[in-house]
Amino acid sequence: MYELWYTDESSVESSTAATSIPSASDDSLPASPTPETKPLGIKDLFSVCSELVGVAHKWKKVGLALRLHPDLLDRIEAKKNDVEDNLSDKLKEWLKKSYDTESFGDPSWKLLVDAVAHRAGGKDRALAMEIAAKYDVPPPQ
Repeated sequence: MYELWYTDESSVESSTAATSIPSASDDSLPASPTPETKPLGIKDLFSVCSELVGVAHKWKKVGLALRLHPDLLDRIEAKKNDVEDNLSDKLKEWLKKSYDTESFGDPSWKLLVDAVAHRAGGKDRALAMEIAAKYDVPPPQ
């Protein structure tokens, strides 16, 4: 059985005057994410882990610099995995936003670059600069 819906054209008001198509320069349009602001997700785990092999032995410090809670890092450490597994577990939690994203922002290449370079994190400015150049984000602060 088919139903036919119709409207009485005499009661339909013209809405073309009120409708406008936003232009490309319209400030109300959301900005496209840049590599700096584009959030990373769990799908990016392989790329992120690949970039941090050089600081895998500093996984706990990098985790703190990424603002993961110390209790979470302790639970990862208690698994007694090797350093690469600990790094991977920590990065999974970071990419799943297991930290205060409202204060520190969503996971991004920029946050990762800053954590790798930070004196309380990876302390590897050269690696941070390499990652920044590769993913077109500003160098570490």
